[in-house]
This record gives sequence, structure tokens and C-alpha cells, in this order.
Amino acid sequence: MSDNKERSASDVLLSIEEEVKWLVAWAKSTDLVIKMMSNELKLLSHAGIVKPQPKRQALPLPTAVTERPNPAHKPTVSSPGGKKHVTVQQRIVYSQDQRPVILADVKVFSVESGTLMKHTRTNASGFWDAKIPMGLYKIEIKKGPNANKKGFLKKYEVAVTADGGAQELERKAV
Repeated sequence: MSDNKERSASDVLLSIEEEVKWLVAWAKSTDLVIKMMSNELKLLSHAGIVKPQPKRQALPLPTAVTERPNPAHKPTVSSPGGKKHVTVQQRIVYSQDQRPVILADVKVFSVESGTLMKHTRTNASGFWDAKIPMGLYKIEIKKGPNANKKGFLKKYEVAVTADGGAQELERKAV
């Protein structure tokens, strides 16, 4: 805050409540827009203006995620039938007390193209997740300092390869 005054817990809770009310109103508004667009699409489909697309069913492929210990060694990634998406999940904790790192920024970049594939945050349990195609990725986790903890920026690489369902990466202590 710019005036350096401490806020009471009730003031903080009231401001959070206002934000939550706004988010709920936004979600309801967005839901209404989606329903209206869906109804319009159905009307256009019944009138023969838009042809309905057949539902495609994706077959699950085996997947695996392994953290790459040696950045000089680049594993090969094979993907039968094109790039399939894998849900990757990881828990981030502080190394001093093993408490979860809450609301840390997480960016997932493709090593091959350098493209940002996912930008998310850790949740209240310190978990983040992303649905990404098989491949090699650079993960950046960033958290600013607060009253009790130092800030940090942690970078590492992981390989997402075929061999099972959704995978959880090893817990990362920062």
C-alpha cells in the first residue's frame, strides 16, 4: 500500500469479499453469454445454415514425465500419431519448512520453439498443473518476497514422453 498503514483483518476480508462478488458476477455474465451463443448456434444448425460437427473421441495414449537431471543431455520424445496432450502436475514447497508456495507464477516454455505454452499459478496447496503436448519444456517458477519469505526464480527442464496417464512431477523445494 502507498500510505504504509496496516489494514485490519476485517478490512482485508471485506476487500476480498468485494473481489469475489465481482468475480462471481463476471462468471455468471460469461456463462449467460456462452448459453446465448450456444442457443444461437443450435438455431443456425436447425435452420441448415451451420452444419453440426461430429464429436470426435480421442484415444488415450500412454504418457510419462521425467525431470531431466543433466541439461546437456536432450532426451528424444516420440509421439505416435501426432502430439497428444498430457496433464502435468507438480507441488512447489519452501525448502526450509516444506510449506507450500502459494500463488507463485509458473511459466511453461517449449524448449524446441521457445513458445510460452502455459502461464498459471500455484494453488493453496502449492500445486500447479498444465495440459501440454509431449515434448521438452523449460519451467520457470517465480515468487516475489513477502514479510516472512525471500522471493525466488527457479528454472529447470522436464521431458514429457509417452508412457501412462496424467503425471505428477517430483516435488520441487525452493
